[in-house]
Amino acid sequence: MPKILITILTAIMLISVPVWSQADLNSSVLSLTSPYKKTVKKYTKENSHYTIGDLTISYKWYATYHSPTLLAAADKLMKKRYPEGPSPYAAHEKSEMDPERKTEFFLGLYALEPGLREVVGDKNLWEINLKVGDEVFDTLSVEKVDLNPFYYTFYPYLTKWFEGFRVVFPTNVLDSDQKEMTLIISSVRGTGRMEFPIR
Repeated sequence: MPKILITILTAIMLISVPVWSQADLNSSVLSLTSPYKKTVKKYTKENSHYTIGDLTISYKWYATYHSPTLLAAADKLMKKRYPEGPSPYAAHEKSEMDPERKTEFFLGLYALEPGLREVVGDKNLWEINLKVGDEVFDTLSVEKVDLNPFYYTFYPYLTKWFEGFRVVFPTNVLDSDQKEMTLIISSVRGTGRMEFPIR
C-alpha cells in the first residue's frame, strides 16, 4: 500500500477518534455532575507523542490519580446513579493514616502501533515509575482492565480506541510532606512526565 494512502487513512481514523486533550477536560465534554467533573479534572493529566514525519499521534496517555478526594466523589456519584447497588469505590477508600494504603492510578492508553499497546506481560514496552521528592518507586502491580460503560462514565476521556490499566505503587504518598508527585512513563518512543497534586 502506498505510503501516502497509509497516511491519509491514518489521518481519517484519527479525525474520527475523539481523543481528548487537557483543554477538553476543562470543557463540557464531561457530561457528569459538576462536583465530580471538577474533581476528575484536578486529578487527571495527559501526555502525547507525535510522529516526526506527519505529526500523527503515536500514542496518548491519560492518568487519573485515585486520591481520597476523587474516590469520595466517585463513591458519591456512584451511589447517586446506582442507589440499589454497592459502590466499588467504597472498597478502595481507606483512611489517610492507614499504613497499608497504596498509591493507585487508572491509566488510559491510545497507541497507533500495536506493539505500543503492550503494557503488561513479557512483551511490555513501557516502564512506569512514580517520583515523590527524591524517591522513585517502581510499580507494585499493573493490571489490564476490560473497559465497560462503568469505566466510560467515571473516566470520560476513554473511547473504544483506548486500553485501560490499574497501576499500583508500593507507597502511601499521603505520608509524604511533598505537595506534588510525578508519574513517569517511558518507552522506546520517549518519556512523558505528569505532575499530580498529592492532596
